[in-house]
Parts: sequence; C-alpha cells; structure tokens
Amino acid sequence: MIFAAWVLGQVVRDLHWITGLCFYIPSPILVVGLACGSLVELKLKRKTRSNLLILVTIAPIYFIGVVENHFIQPLGLPVQDKPQYKLIHWNVFSAHLGWESVKNKVIAEAADIYFLTEVKDLPLEEFKEALGEDYQLRTFSDLAILARGELEGGEWLNRSKKLKVFKLSWKFDGNELILFPTDLGSNPLFARHPNLTKLNKFMEEQQPDFVVGDFNAPRRSIALESMPKGYYHAYDRVGKGWGYTWPQPFPVLAIDQCILSDQIHPVSYQLGGDWVSDHRMQKFEFQILDG
Repeated sequence: MIFAAWVLGQVVRDLHWITGLCFYIPSPILVVGLACGSLVELKLKRKTRSNLLILVTIAPIYFIGVVENHFIQPLGLPVQDKPQYKLIHWNVFSAHLGWESVKNKVIAEAADIYFLTEVKDLPLEEFKEALGEDYQLRTFSDLAILARGELEGGEWLNRSKKLKVFKLSWKFDGNELILFPTDLGSNPLFARHPNLTKLNKFMEEQQPDFVVGDFNAPRRSIALESMPKGYYHAYDRVGKGWGYTWPQPFPVLAIDQCILSDQIHPVSYQLGGDWVSDHRMQKFEFQILDG
C-alpha cells in the first residue's frame, strides 16, 4: 500500500493535497522498508513474496539514482573571466543544537551573502561583527540576510504561515541584484502547490535574481519544475551527489532551494553535512553576467 501511494505521488506529485502527501514519501525510506520486508518474508520462507518486494524496490532505487539526484556532474558552463562570489543558505534550526557551533560554521564560510532561516531571537549582530564592517544585516520575521555591500529597500510580497516572500536589493562591486528570501510553512495539513504557484507569479512579475530558502517542498514539485522562463535550480545546473537537504544526519528530501535567474552564471553548488542543524547548508558559487 505504501509503495502504491509512492507511485501515485510520483505520477501526480503535489498537484493536490492528498497526492502531495504521497509525493512526500521519501524514496530512500521506501527502499529500506521494502528491503526489510523482503528479509522478513525470506525468513518466514515465503520466497515469492520476498522476491516480489525486491522487484518493486527497483523503481524507487531508479528514482534515487537517476531522477532525484545527479551522480554524474551536469555539463556546466565555462567559467567567465569575471569576479566570483559565494552564497550560503542555511536553516539553522533556531540554534537548538548549539549556538556557538552554528555561528562558527557560518563565519568560516566567508561568503559574500548569507540567507538564514529560523533565526528568530538569535543574536545575529554577533555574525555581523565577526564578518566585518563591509557586511549589512537585514532581518524579517524568522529570516535574515547578511551581505557584503548594501542591502536596500524591502517589502513583503506575501507574509503568512503558509508562505513568506520578502523582496530587497543587494548592491555590491558595482552590481545590483534583486533577492527573494523565501520560506514555506512545514505544516503537512496545507497544500504546497497553490503557494508555490503564487511564488512563481511573484517571480514572473518582479524578476528576482535569487529566490532562496527553506521551501518545505521537494525540488521536483510541479510548480518548481515549471518556474517562469529563465529560472533554474542551482543543483540542477552544477550540483552533484546526494541532493537531499533534510533531515540531518540522514537527509531524504530536497526541500531547501537555491533558484537563480539566467543573469547568474553558476560555478559550483554543494551541500554541507553540518550536524548542528536538521538541514544541510547550501553553498553556491556564481558569477554575474553583463546586461
């Protein structure tokens, strides 16, 4: 029955709330469950059932290895003769697993810009002071941005428990980029698709350069695979390896996203295995194209 629900989820995905729940069944967990069931059936000397369970395991293994993750490096674009910058996104889990460890890991990345999620009531000024006078800090609800250069403007495009989208501009090294720090609620009782569709509309209207955050929705969600023209996932462009971001220490769902416009030239994308949060850290290096 769980396998049948998983198949339904892969076919219909999160178009509807109930099919979304099926879509969120993690493929790695399903593989482990089917394999354990096969061993139990084998021990009970029911070989036919055991073989059947092994047979149906092939489908989620295929999705893990080919559909949901890239284990062969995507064909990236040649690095331009331009400055290279670094972006970090991390859901820091309200520093429940250790504030000092979170602070030290963030500072050690020496990035040009940081998108942080679940930061409410954390002493973020310590980050800013440690990074230096070149950095500015902006906070909005439980989201924060620290960036080298200037952070200007700022308005809520949507602010609810289901979807938070903030818009602001980042000026540095003669460049100006439009940023969408984004956060979708984690409550499984509401559908993700309508809110992701709303986010796509904001992207189409406002043309941001980065849309980054904890989406609490897999990368293969319907709306995230049908974004406005000119937008891409950093992982799809230059990522490689186990692309799931939650939960640590054994991530099985890719719910943290770094989306870029075609004005951004991707160089590398990695996920950090930082065990001081329940999310992995997104690390993205990029260049900015002219025009």
